[in-house]
Amino acid sequence: AGDPVLDCMCGNVIRGRFDPAKPFFTPQGSFWTSCTTQLLAATTDADRQAHTRNRCLGEGYESVALIPLRVGEQRFGLLQLNARRKGAFSPEVIAIWERLGGHLAVALGKFRGDEALRESEARFRSLFENMLEGFAYCRILREQGRPRDFIYLHVNNAFESLTGLKNVAGRRVSEVIPGFQDTNAELLEICGRVAATGQPEKLETYVQGLKMWFAISVYRPAPEHFVAVFDVISARKEAEERVRQLNLELEERVGQRTAQLEAANQELEAFAYSVSHDLRAPLRAVDGFTRILVDDYGSRLDAEGLRLTDVIRRQAARMGKLIDDLLAFSRVGRVEAQPAEIDMTSLAQSVFEECVEGAKDRKIRFKLDPLLPIRGDPSLIRQLLANLLANAVKYTGPRPEAEIELGSRVEGNQNVYWVKDNGVGFNPKYAGKLFGIFQRLHSDEEFEGTGVGLALVRRIVGRHGGRAWAEGKLHEGAVF
Repeated sequence: AGDPVLDCMCGNVIRGRFDPAKPFFTPQGSFWTSCTTQLLAATTDADRQAHTRNRCLGEGYESVALIPLRVGEQRFGLLQLNARRKGAFSPEVIAIWERLGGHLAVALGKFRGDEALRESEARFRSLFENMLEGFAYCRILREQGRPRDFIYLHVNNAFESLTGLKNVAGRRVSEVIPGFQDTNAELLEICGRVAATGQPEKLETYVQGLKMWFAISVYRPAPEHFVAVFDVISARKEAEERVRQLNLELEERVGQRTAQLEAANQELEAFAYSVSHDLRAPLRAVDGFTRILVDDYGSRLDAEGLRLTDVIRRQAARMGKLIDDLLAFSRVGRVEAQPAEIDMTSLAQSVFEECVEGAKDRKIRFKLDPLLPIRGDPSLIRQLLANLLANAVKYTGPRPEAEIELGSRVEGNQNVYWVKDNGVGFNPKYAGKLFGIFQRLHSDEEFEGTGVGLALVRRIVGRHGGRAWAEGKLHEGAVF
């Protein structure tokens, strides 16, 4: 197993197992006898604290002395003295050998220590000379307690290759890098502080005299001395500066583009309000004159006349809704506010309440599950919900009891939201075309609408990186 077997009396002496009360042990732990035959006859293994193999006696040695070689608790072994004649040792002779053994142990300890030190120095010198980082061992120089200069005591190969400075050992930094005290006063102050306090510090600094950026760690190996371990980071700093400049240029361009878009938005908004006003004016006139006609001549109108006036008013309202959808559709491309975290549940509840304002005479069951939140443009998401829920309210009109459901689920890395109703539905073959603009997908008896509302839904969803689709059957409801 790699463990030394310390056997017999030699093992006792090396391990320090002895009884000074026994005549064959000394207080210092040595064993000796001038008559091995007599000792073995007069003692037992228990007395000798070991099973003796009697090899020395078998070789004919009557006088045996085992002197331990140790310094403190460190044991190097023992010095063994054998003689075939009896009476070769006395207490005085053993005492002399113990003193000699002590000197020998000290010499062995020093030899081993020097050897270990040499190995350590060689190992660390190899690391020092071959490390990729620059290394400088320096002594600080002070004037009136403040650091004013330092002397390079030793540097490694990487120091010279990284900085280009040669033969700096024994020279002052002010001599090696002229003007260092003025251009790098902070670095000099940090080195002085570390040399005084012993607290290591790290920094990144630009050395003007070398035209280089350095990442430096400063340590104190001894009072008023410091070690600087460094690497050149000029390439990284130049890259960071290029990135910073590019970001500034990008921010400037984005700012200019945003300003242009905002100006265009303002023009578009003004134009939209103008168009809205100009388009609504004749519709308001038509609606107003129709009301007057009904109020003044309603009693004289027959059923066909009343039906025609109602058609005029409904078509005028329908055109007004078309104008609203077209204006909303044009705004989807605008520069909007930053996306926000939207509570879809509360938003849907609010939008639904607005959609059923004009249908208070109807019975509508609204199922709203807790919805997944979403990040997006709040105004556009509100418009999306308004269009879908308004359609659901509208196209469940023929049903005696309308049912509308709004829910959500997670599919992979997507959130899926749906609006489901039990309304008139649609022919499945038109499902892929529902979101087109001005698509006449149904007869007027099956479905009313211009298609702009769903086109607006698709555009809003696309603006948020999603997709929209529909499922349903004619007269069996629909899911968007």
